[in-house]
Amino acid sequence: MRKKPAIIWFTLCLCVIFLLLHAYGIIQILLKFQMVEVGEVTVLHYAGVLMEAVVQFALSLAMIYAIWRQARWGHAVAICFSAIFALMALLALLTPDPHPVFVIHEGAEEIGAQIGRISMGIGAIAYALFMAFGRNARTYFSAGSNTAVTPPN
Repeated sequence: MRKKPAIIWFTLCLCVIFLLLHAYGIIQILLKFQMVEVGEVTVLHYAGVLMEAVVQFALSLAMIYAIWRQARWGHAVAICFSAIFALMALLALLTPDPHPVFVIHEGAEEIGAQIGRISMGIGAIAYALFMAFGRNARTYFSAGSNTAVTPPN
């Protein structure tokens, strides 16, 4: 077994965090079904929110499996995963929370928060580009097996 590159370890950490958060989110969404029964939310909106969480959970699970098996199709899953992560970061950059947990005062704190959001966006774009076009990710997944059902040696 070859040593995993740093970008693969970073992706694995992100996947585990996302997997746990989305599992919790799916449970919370399922517990909020009474909102549909009462009429606070339409069935279509509820199904869309639930489907988004399930798809992100499945993508995180597929990414963990691809890293573990070092499958060749894992690079395509890694590109999708990193692209979705970059889109999430860009969405947070373009639409900051109007009610943050901690009050951001005008002046230096506001500038610092903007710099933090911009750096997160740049970092997420760099991560997606390294995952899509980087040599480490490409060689890691190309060295793996073609099918996931090959028995271990």
